[in-house]
Amino acid sequence: MPEGLSRSALMRYGALALPLAAAGMPLYVHVPEFYASEHGLSLVAIGGVLLLMRLLDAVQDPLIGFLSDRYRSHRLSIMLFGSLLLSIGLFALFRPPSSNLLVWFSVALLLATTGFSVVTINLNAVGALWISSQADKTRIASYREGFALAGVLLAISFPAFLMTVFSADEAFRWFTWFWLVSMVAALLLYLGWFKRQAWAEVSHERGAIGCGVLSMPLLRQLRMLPVETKRLFLIYAISTTASSIPAVLVLFYINDRLQLPSYTALFLGAYLLAAMVTLPGWQACSKKWGKAYTWSVSMVLSIVVFSGALLLEAGDGLAYLVVCLLSGAALGAELTLPISLLADQINGACTTDHGVVLRGEGSSTLQCSILAFLAKLSLALSAGLLLPLLEWVGYVSKGQNSEGVLMALTLCYAGLPVVLKCMAWMLLTRSKVEVSQA
Repeated sequence: MPEGLSRSALMRYGALALPLAAAGMPLYVHVPEFYASEHGLSLVAIGGVLLLMRLLDAVQDPLIGFLSDRYRSHRLSIMLFGSLLLSIGLFALFRPPSSNLLVWFSVALLLATTGFSVVTINLNAVGALWISSQADKTRIASYREGFALAGVLLAISFPAFLMTVFSADEAFRWFTWFWLVSMVAALLLYLGWFKRQAWAEVSHERGAIGCGVLSMPLLRQLRMLPVETKRLFLIYAISTTASSIPAVLVLFYINDRLQLPSYTALFLGAYLLAAMVTLPGWQACSKKWGKAYTWSVSMVLSIVVFSGALLLEAGDGLAYLVVCLLSGAALGAELTLPISLLADQINGACTTDHGVVLRGEGSSTLQCSILAFLAKLSLALSAGLLLPLLEWVGYVSKGQNSEGVLMALTLCYAGLPVVLKCMAWMLLTRSKVEVSQA
């Protein structure tokens, strides 16, 4: 018998997000600083590789979604294969050789990010298809993202603790072994849950494909997405880019602008803990005022907070801790509401720009893959464009930097996100992205 939306089921489903997020944190935050500071790889090379990977994702992520929909009866095998790729890539990234460093970095990152995409896209799609209630969609996303935040906290605190005993290389090597144990445990929990849900999900998918959308070419499916979904993707792309820029630059900002590297774990932990604690609050607000409106409120909070971050100088640790707490609170809405809005549109009746009604599984994994791609693209653009820019103005990680160079770092870290978040807020308040459940 399929299992309902019990707390136990939600936890077994969401638990897989913990090791995924624990892997994502090193991939997108620690790796650039690790290869630049510990192994001397230039910021231009690192940024270029990250940008190239996301250009590959422009084809890869929607294709992963398309193939996952096409071969949905093999979803478990697809996710296990993605887990294997992620494990191999993550282990390789933190065991770099003494020669051919750039090639090793590129191949290992490709394996890790591909595996990360495969598992994340399918995990989000399964959550979107699990149950039809709009309120329950937010609940599912909240559990998943709550586990994800716990994973990120683990990825911050555990390596920081290990680095008090070992070198950075050794610390991340031990971390990858610990991560592997948590990944295996989470997969076992997820598999037990999924086997009880599989027949219901496959039945739901087949029953929802009324117009044979899976037989359509991939590009045609993309063109036929509902206009509300296209608007949601645009808003999310701008908003998540505004959140990704600080994620890429935060270690550089703490080390060189604030000159407080010993407090890195405290700052990042406070940021993510605030996001985790506020998830139920954002969920309650979305029920009362609607998801789109609640998301817009979180954007305003983020804009105000990061405007204050522009004024910080060396030693302003207490003020920055407040910035971390409040911006983390805003992050809670960003993590759950966009995917919940997309889930509503997947399960609701939506007429496309071409007059075709799409409902249910028709292109669910494809749409989740686009959302995942946009999140990764935002991180890549942040790294691929801003890291070379900082090197061009003379910035040196953990080096001697002039006040002008540090101001450039501050403007990139806090100023540009404020501008982008304002753009996303204006688009959201002028667009109708929330649909009624049919």
